[in-house]
Parts: sequence; C-alpha cells; structure tokens
Amino acid sequence: MAVRQRAGVEAPAPGLVFDHVQIAVADLVAAAARFHADYGLRSIAGGRHPGRGTANRIIPLGDCYLELITIADEDEAERHPASRRVVRAVADGTLFPVWIATVDDLAAERERLLRLRLPLPALTEGSRTKPDGSRLEWRMQELVADGEPSPLPFLIEWQVPAEQYPGWLPPADPQRRVRFRSLLLSDPDPARARSLLGEVLKGQAGWWSVEEGEAGVREVRLAGPRGPIRLSSV
Repeated sequence: MAVRQRAGVEAPAPGLVFDHVQIAVADLVAAAARFHADYGLRSIAGGRHPGRGTANRIIPLGDCYLELITIADEDEAERHPASRRVVRAVADGTLFPVWIATVDDLAAERERLLRLRLPLPALTEGSRTKPDGSRLEWRMQELVADGEPSPLPFLIEWQVPAEQYPGWLPPADPQRRVRFRSLLLSDPDPARARSLLGEVLKGQAGWWSVEEGEAGVREVRLAGPRGPIRLSSV
C-alpha cells in the first residue's frame, strides 16, 4: 500500500497515493459518537467549505484520514458539482460519496491524464478555516463530470505544511496504530474500471479492487489494535 511521507510517517510515497475517503452523514456529532463507540476512532472538528454547502469532521490516522461530511446548506450544495454527490449520498443512505488520492504536482498529473484522453473538468481550488483559525488550502482535479458516481477518485494537492495536513497526528498518538489497508470499489463494467484505475494509479495494485455493481466505493478496510475494521456501504 502506498502512503505519503509526512511528519512521523516512515513509508515513502510514489507521488500519487490514498489520501482520504468521504463518509456521508446526516449529523456530524452523532456520527462522531458512533464511530468512537463502534470502532474506537476519535474525530476532531473540521469546518465549513465556503461556497460548497458542506461541513466536516476529521478522523485522523496520521498518513491519511476519514472525512465525515454533511450538508450544511442544501441550496448551496446543489449548486456545486462536488457537493451534489454528498447531497445524493445523504439522501440515499450511501456511505461513501467518493475517495481521494493525493499528488505532489497536480498540474503534471493533469497533463498525464489528458494524454490518456480522459475528459477532465477544470482544476478547482478549495479552502476552509480550522477551529484554531488557521486556513487549509488545496487544489483538486475531478476525474468525472458533475460529481457522478464512480470508482475513480478525485485528486488533491495540499498546499499546507505537513503538520497542518488534516490527517496529521503526533508520532506517539495511539490512533496512529489504526492503518488504512484497502478499498473495495464497484462498477457496472469492472474490467474497464480496473484498467482505467490502473492507468490513473500508475500501476499500483494490492490495496484496491473492483467488483461488479453500482459505480462507487463499496468498502473501506482498516486494521488496528481491536482487529480489522470494515466500513461497508452494503
């Protein structure tokens, strides 16, 4: 499994790695309590996404994280393509709107993917203010139009110091012992999806798989002191 080299993280990254997965919830506080009770996973306050109509809480794991995300302003969310998938997920009870891979150079990745003849939307920028007043900034590249369901991730380039990364934890924090293991994805045409994901992820394998089904994220698998953790949308 590929992970990012960040403060306190020992494994090197090949430049495009798992960053986080969105988990759509109706109520952030209730969801945070449920994840702590069921899995022992502690979350921290996130914030509002200006212009997107969403808000979040973060379950940090050190080198990656889980993002609890909800609708804060439905009218605003309906006007933003990336937020419409969260609206759909909350309404339908779908657990995972999308997963996200991080890159070091988003412009270079965009050029590489355009050479694969992917019909990419324009790059966009995002930000939010953390509870301590500091500002998170990033750029992102959607791989599908209008936030449509897909096994493909969107790509993100963080524009913050390592210690400001949302998933960051101090080296001695016990929640670092919970590790991301794999993703189970689905698509009506799994063979085509596997081929395309292999291209997008530069041939990485072993930490993701695709089965036949509705397009999207089916399951996220973690491992921790309590044993395996399987977060499933079915």
